[in-house]
Amino acid sequence: MLIFKQIKEPMNNNNKYILLIFGIALLIVSVWLFFSRDTVIEAEDQGYNEEENDEKENAAFNEDIKGISWQWKETVYSEDEVFVPGSPEEFVLKFKDDGEVIALTDCNNMMGEYETSEEGELSFSEMLSTLMYCEGSDENDYREMLAAVEGYSLEDDRLVLILEEERGSMFFEAINQ
Repeated sequence: MLIFKQIKEPMNNNNKYILLIFGIALLIVSVWLFFSRDTVIEAEDQGYNEEENDEKENAAFNEDIKGISWQWKETVYSEDEVFVPGSPEEFVLKFKDDGEVIALTDCNNMMGEYETSEEGELSFSEMLSTLMYCEGSDENDYREMLAAVEGYSLEDDRLVLILEEERGSMFFEAINQ
């Protein structure tokens, strides 16, 4: 039984070029991996830990905001247009210590992650939601506004989320839950 067939034909030019390109690509990937490994080792040697760094950034987030349930009251746009949700008591935002955010709406529940900086920057990511349809809900507006948040401040016991490109601000008040 013959398992391997012996190739008696010489390699044609197309096969030679393909083999050459594959060899060069393999060499480039090997060099890249080698130098990437050194960068990771250097970062570890210098004591860099991505999880610790994220915790330090989130520690910069005002401790007076974490663990509190914040009720969305209104959004004031830069053109002095005011958006007030139909059922503000249904829109609640809560920042957890571990970088997770929970957002309740008049229809669905959302959760995701947030990142902050010492300069007052704030962004939400990986927001997941239940998928119920609710007619007349303000949830889509709320979701779009949260996606546009770029900063935060705490003013007179109100949480202010600043929308990108100076479009306006979302205002929240602390509630007991």
